[in-house]
Amino acid sequence: MKIDAHQHFLDSTRFQYPWITEQMGTLLGAHGIEQLVPELQSNGVAATVVVQTLSSTEETIELLRLAEEHDVVAGVVGWVDLTARDVGAALDRLLDSPGGEFLKGIRHGVADEADPNWIARSDVSSGLAEVSRRGLTFDLEIGVREAHAAAHVVAKHADLPFVIDHLGKPLIAPEVDPRWLDSMRELAALPNTTAKISGLVTEADWNNWKASDFVPFVEVAFDLFGARRLMFGSDWPVCLLAATYSQVASTATHLVQSLSRFEEQQVFERTAANFYKLTPSDIDQKD
Repeated sequence: MKIDAHQHFLDSTRFQYPWITEQMGTLLGAHGIEQLVPELQSNGVAATVVVQTLSSTEETIELLRLAEEHDVVAGVVGWVDLTARDVGAALDRLLDSPGGEFLKGIRHGVADEADPNWIARSDVSSGLAEVSRRGLTFDLEIGVREAHAAAHVVAKHADLPFVIDHLGKPLIAPEVDPRWLDSMRELAALPNTTAKISGLVTEADWNNWKASDFVPFVEVAFDLFGARRLMFGSDWPVCLLAATYSQVASTATHLVQSLSRFEEQQVFERTAANFYKLTPSDIDQKD
């Protein structure tokens, strides 16, 4: 069984996405459950974790309802305002809403903040403490610029599991950026970090990438984190800017071809299931 630990739903006919630029016209229109399911079936993926795209609790509530209604959505990574004084109450409202049992974690677009040290602010730290108290996880959407501050926060919140989305967004180039390498070393040294092999095709040349371009970066990830702390994510439909779902899935399979069967199962299933606390009822048929 494969788990896709990072995918989204987008519908530009209903919502405005500030991060979608003119060059991202492929993402316009609806990319919902109806479009996703055939892709999952074609690639042997049994379940997904859907991740927020908007700073909106309304979007999170909708994603929780989708998880309740559709078998393939095993978990939701939602959004709350971590800086709000009532962040604990906001989390409780989400957990008590329809499908609230599928709320597995929280994410904020840290890389979109003007302040590279945003995540280290005291009010954000208080919000992360509330996330931890409820047994949830936190997705780190960061790049090199935010990585050092993120490492400081991860160390401070030792009881909160963090996962680094998209391997920390390395620039896919012939030479590995030493700043990215240093940031991954710093984060991987902390035992409460995990990382996603996701989003790499859109960090490369959208029109001219090849699977071998990602090998040095994935090798670094395995050296630093090991298979038990790595999970696969498609980043669909954002990946469509550079690749189809099947291309992303087959590239991931190629990148782990030298692993043992046990290690491969970690990357494609067990790490995500353990990190997000996905139970059999999350993945099996829902009533």
